Amino acid sequence: QRQPEQEDDLMGMLEGTMEALACIDQINEDADHLRKHTAMVAGAMTCFGWVTSPDPRQYIGDMLNAVPVYGRQILEEFRGEEHGQLVSTLKYLLRGLQEYVAKHHAQGLAWNGRHSPNKGQSKQAARPNMVRDREAKVDHLAMLAAYDDTVMAKVEEFVGAAEALPFPTVRKQAVWVDKCFKAQREFLQTVATCKRPADEDISQLLTETSEALMEIEALCDNAGRDRLHLTLVSSGMPCLAWVSALNMQPTAYISDMINSIPVYGEKIVAEVSGTEDAESHRTFVSTFRDMLRGLNDYVRTHHAKGLNWNMDGVDFDEIREDVSEDWANTSAGPSGQVSPPPSN
Repeated sequence: QRQPEQEDDLMGMLEGTMEALACIDQINEDADHLRKHTAMVAGAMTCFGWVTSPDPRQYIGDMLNAVPVYGRQILEEFRGEEHGQLVSTLKYLLRGLQEYVAKHHAQGLAWNGRHSPNKGQSKQAARPNMVRDREAKVDHLAMLAAYDDTVMAKVEEFVGAAEALPFPTVRKQAVWVDKCFKAQREFLQTVATCKRPADEDISQLLTETSEALMEIEALCDNAGRDRLHLTLVSSGMPCLAWVSALNMQPTAYISDMINSIPVYGEKIVAEVSGTEDAESHRTFVSTFRDMLRGLNDYVRTHHAKGLNWNMDGVDFDEIREDVSEDWANTSAGPSGQVSPPPSN
């Protein structure tokens, strides 16, 4: 079919999908005993947002990478074979969709160009922007300073708690946690500076955060005595994806990650009970929880309904070169050291 000329027409075509996703989300909100199962499915089903993404395959991949966050928790809490089948078949489902999209819609929806009235226009001009972030009159300088006060201060406390533990991999993971939050700060600095750019540019702006999250997850692969500590962190850190959460309030998205903390936190505390360094482990768990709560408080205050791009700011093209230079300067070197956030 040819591409519709009006965004409202495309929204009408997606109405059935959106209604189904809303029902899935409502079931998750009402769930009790099997909340992790419904949260896993609800999170995975947002993959259907690929139809509005400039990089559909990567978009679905991000949703696919989130499945293990709840999948591991489900497999640890529920021993029945049916629970494992739910996790594995959900992965297969998303991989099948990803393979289809990679083959037929790798660069975005492949409309029938022979009949499209938009033929000859640029891809960006032809693709409606379905997801619009809320732009409001806000004090963007104060918004960025609040991130330092509410979030980065708690990140520092968590990194300090990780350094006090006798687990080198946990300390290494904490470095990547620090890098994640600093990368998000740089992204939010761009949000505070410019108008909302194209989807392709936003994806590029989020690359550093995504890569750091993958490093955090990868460190769980060879876990030993520190397995619970590493899994606690890898289960909670996807909360930084609140900046691109679809069909879900950002604070609700972060809250789901916070709710996973007791699953591993209580096990950590129980395992070290009565040992000399028990307090250090309790501090590790509590500072991680407080760090995520600090992020949720910040988002609730400054981005409750979505990213607050600066509607009076500059066009992204005007700062593109400066942002690209910042990416190069803040990339972690072989030592794994992380540059501090840019000064105001």
